[in-house]
Amino acid sequence: MYRDPLYHYPNFKVILAELALTPDDFLIEVGSGGGAMLKEALKSGCRAAAVDHSLDMVRLARQVNSDAVAAGRLVVQHASADRLPFTDGTFTCAAMTGVLGFLPNALAVLRELWRVLRPNGRLVVLGADPALRGTPAAPEPIASRLRFYTDEQLRQLGIDAGFDGVSVVRRDLLPFAREAGVPQEHLALFAGAGAPFLLARK
Repeated sequence: MYRDPLYHYPNFKVILAELALTPDDFLIEVGSGGGAMLKEALKSGCRAAAVDHSLDMVRLARQVNSDAVAAGRLVVQHASADRLPFTDGTFTCAAMTGVLGFLPNALAVLRELWRVLRPNGRLVVLGADPALRGTPAAPEPIASRLRFYTDEQLRQLGIDAGFDGVSVVRRDLLPFAREAGVPQEHLALFAGAGAPFLLARK
């Protein structure tokens, strides 16, 4: 599942559309999972680095993107999201998807992302929408262990972390779900008000 997480691709596609990566970009992804979004991102010609708290996911992400690792275009490390093993001002952009709700201190993680971004660096983060509590996207008992953020709370996190131009946008996932090949009978999972994404710049 983590090698090819079909139901996460709509989120990946929104994030990559917002970032509009070019070969000049250097992307940092926090919470890379099995490396599926990295694989899509690297098609732009960019360089990338990623961290995950799971050694299994780090190994899988490296395996899925072995060519990019071998070419020196990708580094995947085992690390904590609030202590990124990179120097200040390293990256042009940052992304995080399916991670926010699991973080014990989301503000600390966003401040770390601010630190490692270059001036004018771009940030896109998938929110943790309270409307998902108890749905297939956040079922119990997992939902009781997650942190959820309203759009305004999500926006405030970005501001408190030091970012500029902070906004939360809602993006319709249904077209992206169709594009990703989600089965017809499951498309309804992606219908509705749209998913929240935090957009910001350093």
